Amino acid sequence: RPISGVVRVLFACAGVIAPVLAINQLLNLQLFVGVVFIENRYLFLLAASLSPLIFLIFPARKEADRAGRGGRTSWSDWLIASVAFALLLWFALEADRILSEGWEYGAPVIAKIFAGVLWLLILEALRRTSGWPMAVIVATVSVSAGVTAVVESAMWVAVRVDSATVSKVILSRPRLVTRLCSSQWSTTRPHIG
Repeated sequence: RPISGVVRVLFACAGVIAPVLAINQLLNLQLFVGVVFIENRYLFLLAASLSPLIFLIFPARKEADRAGRGGRTSWSDWLIASVAFALLLWFALEADRILSEGWEYGAPVIAKIFAGVLWLLILEALRRTSGWPMAVIVATVSVSAGVTAVVESAMWVAVRVDSATVSKVILSRPRLVTRLCSSQWSTTRPHIG
């Protein structure tokens, strides 16, 4: 769809903001006032400045673009772009908490809900730009990582070994202990079990 009006102004602003953010981060300019962005805040701000534009320029359906709205963006596209911007901005504002509280291990419920909505919006943006095949592939790959984590957690819960059995095995095989310890030192998830 053609870029005009408010959409054109937003593209111009994003065309200035995104490079300024990138140059500031790459050269550590601290925005000339001592502001240092942690990496996840920078990435969320960069995504917030660029990804909502996808919803403003690519219509939800190709027929809607051909229907002759005169290049105007529909209200639903504005709403989706606003939600995407708000969610990414919220994550950018929560960047310190994300790192300090370890949200990759246990995020608050509201963050999980927001992340799920943002995931759906990212898939919709991908569908609009690349089509259904790419959106389905990315959705499948991203869901498979979560399914694998759930299955792995279920296996950890299902496999319970009592301490007497473990101590007998350890005392009877010192080489096994040495090999396990040497392979364990650099991982966050133990292989034992």
